[in-house]
Amino acid sequence: MYSDYTLKLFIMSKSRTVNVKTPRGVIPATYSPVTVTDVREHKFRDDVDQAEIRQMVTRHYPSARANNSMNEGLYNESEFDFESKDFGQERVAWINIPKGKTQQDVEKQIAKFETCTIYRVLADDVRQVLSAEQLHAISSPDFDYSLEKAANSHVVLLVGEDGMPSAISASGEVLEGAIDIDEDGRVISILKPEGLQYSSKGFALSHADDTDLRAYATAELQEENAVSTEVVDEAKTTAVI
Repeated sequence: MYSDYTLKLFIMSKSRTVNVKTPRGVIPATYSPVTVTDVREHKFRDDVDQAEIRQMVTRHYPSARANNSMNEGLYNESEFDFESKDFGQERVAWINIPKGKTQQDVEKQIAKFETCTIYRVLADDVRQVLSAEQLHAISSPDFDYSLEKAANSHVVLLVGEDGMPSAISASGEVLEGAIDIDEDGRVISILKPEGLQYSSKGFALSHADDTDLRAYATAELQEENAVSTEVVDEAKTTAVI
């Protein structure tokens, strides 16, 4: 049997690189092991607890391509001496766990699934990034949850040099005056919804590709702007129903 310390070292030492589909074609992406960074009581329910999990995802974009839209590649991209441009993002998600489970308990359970993934969903409409359970909670009088609260916690933000976030469009443009934030950088309200984009993170026990539902997204916009920005996700809220 592994000790807790040995198990943690084993988890941290393992990363995997897989090919993922993007508008630019298939590229390699490196996924770090999923780590558990917090365990706490659920914000909305008293029959489950929650765990905060994190994963670093780094996409490797080649500086050139060996093929094009008309010609398939005779050789794998890895056989060419192309430099790559790497875009990394630490993804954060909250998952429901049984009451009374410790952080060590959750780490041991996650270690059983070597290809588990925190995947991302992007959309222009906040309702498209919410789970069925979140949508039910919005329409139910049993939960103190609303579409406004969901939008506040899922809007895509760019962290500035001062450490405070601003709303950002799919083209990478900072949308001045679009949101109102408190002193801790949490979104209080959305003032100008035009041009905003929304994001959520999901957790899968095996590899899961990202989903981009934005109507305005193009290959250049997605990969050069949205992926490369330091985006605030659900790290500051526990809005899992």
